[in-house]
Amino acid sequence: MIAVRRANYADLKGLAALHRQSWVDSHGDIFPAWYVAERPFAFFHGLWEAFLDDDQRPVLVAVSQSGLQGFVRYGRLGLTSGSHGMRLGEIHTIYVSPNTQGRGIGSVLLAHAEQGLASAGWNNAVLSVSAQRTSAIRFYKYHGWSRQGDEYLAEFEGVRLPFVTMRKDLEFTKYVGTQVMVSAGAKPSM
Repeated sequence: MIAVRRANYADLKGLAALHRQSWVDSHGDIFPAWYVAERPFAFFHGLWEAFLDDDQRPVLVAVSQSGLQGFVRYGRLGLTSGSHGMRLGEIHTIYVSPNTQGRGIGSVLLAHAEQGLASAGWNNAVLSVSAQRTSAIRFYKYHGWSRQGDEYLAEFEGVRLPFVTMRKDLEFTKYVGTQVMVSAGAKPSM
């Protein structure tokens, strides 16, 4: 059983470790090796110290008996979005442990974040994703997100990578429960 709840400071080390592990798993072959090497646990720990203090961008965690399985951070539009100047909510970060991907945890976290955005009054939301992460793009499309505009180049300390912005109308977002059963079976195809 997986429960979804608001993150707290007791989650700090677990969030930093999960974020680093998941980020390296999903981005380690996209960014240059030096860039990945410059993001040790301490880097992510520092991010999460700031993230947990940000009341404009809540963080939800998916937790099982064995610990954190995933997280989503959402809220006010951020500076890295390709949709500057628009009044939209944003999914800032969503990751699921590489060991539990494909079991519905990401879908539940995304649904909770969409509900949180809709409840906060945002009728539309955006997210940015690396154009090279085609499985992530398929995941978002499966959940009703669509590409908005062309690819754009995002710069990270001199590294330029193509990203896409995706958008979703949240007007008809419905409440989702706080617990979900996840299967231990094969990953669903999308």
